[in-house]
Amino acid sequence: MNATKLYIHIGTHKTGSTAIRHALRNTAKDLLKEGMAYLPLPKSFRGLATCRHLEKEQVAKCKKELWRAIDIYKKKGAIIFILTWEELSGEAYSGYANSSAIAENLRAITKGIETYIIVYLRQQDAFIESLYTQAIHEGESLSFNAFRQQFSAEPFNWENLLNSYAVFFGKENIIARRYDKSALPARDSLIIDFARIANSKALEKHSHAPTSNQSYSRDALEIARLVNPTLDKAERKKFRRMLQQTSSNLPAKKYAFLNMENRSVLLANYAESNDRVAKEYFNDPSGSLFPDAGSGCTLPEYPGLTAEAATMILTNALLRQQRALSNSFFWKFEKKLQRQINKLPWSKTKQPTRH
Repeated sequence: MNATKLYIHIGTHKTGSTAIRHALRNTAKDLLKEGMAYLPLPKSFRGLATCRHLEKEQVAKCKKELWRAIDIYKKKGAIIFILTWEELSGEAYSGYANSSAIAENLRAITKGIETYIIVYLRQQDAFIESLYTQAIHEGESLSFNAFRQQFSAEPFNWENLLNSYAVFFGKENIIARRYDKSALPARDSLIIDFARIANSKALEKHSHAPTSNQSYSRDALEIARLVNPTLDKAERKKFRRMLQQTSSNLPAKKYAFLNMENRSVLLANYAESNDRVAKEYFNDPSGSLFPDAGSGCTLPEYPGLTAEAATMILTNALLRQQRALSNSFFWKFEKKLQRQINKLPWSKTKQPTRH
């Protein structure tokens, strides 16, 4: 009898997790033909994201729900299972300080299952910049420098994260990958790489599906940062959607959040630990975890939001919103008019058939 095998993709954040989920969801039927099943995240697993120690009651709930899902798909012929959720790497906004606790709970949940941990790593400077952008999307209003100061020294140490999982799952069962253009050169590279880890031809053939993580231009991001404190959650969501739709149609120039000096200092803090990660988890004797280290230094610093840029973005957003409301009004009016016409006696008269 074939043993049950489980792949758990734990992220990290800002490394294409949404694209991976889309691909798995869209190929679920074909995966089953290969004896493989994509498991939607069990509801009880959401409680793991904030755990700080071994929680036996939580473990029992998660284990029961996980095995229930596995048994359902086993009846459909699956022997290999895939679970993905970036929150299983830990709380990003705490610098993954609770990754060890999550790993301990996850190991207790998966006891008796041949389990492999998949994790993608992004160079720390690009990771922090991307995480900051996400924070603004979610309603934060801190400046980039204030955002950085929230974290303890060296918060995104990938060696610590990997070792946290290696302690409980074994280093040989940790599958680490680079989320970097040198390792993922083409649009579909991430999905292809993930498919090869799982040994799935169906997933490897999957064409890239657009995801919902559309970003802002740098100017739009600054507008959102300034406006966020004045809006409630529903308003921020609507405003975010407006800016995303508008910014995607305006000329966008990329800017660095970190200046050259701060970027160099930041990367120097991770140089030794990244070197060990490359050697111990990637079998790369060169110790080069990210070949393009410091490439973000070539981007210019953001000069600040100008009145002209703010006016252009907000005007376009308002005009787009007005067009949407206008189209919605006329569509509703047309439907209402059609209902009234259908009530008229002559509209119910059977029309002669044309030959």
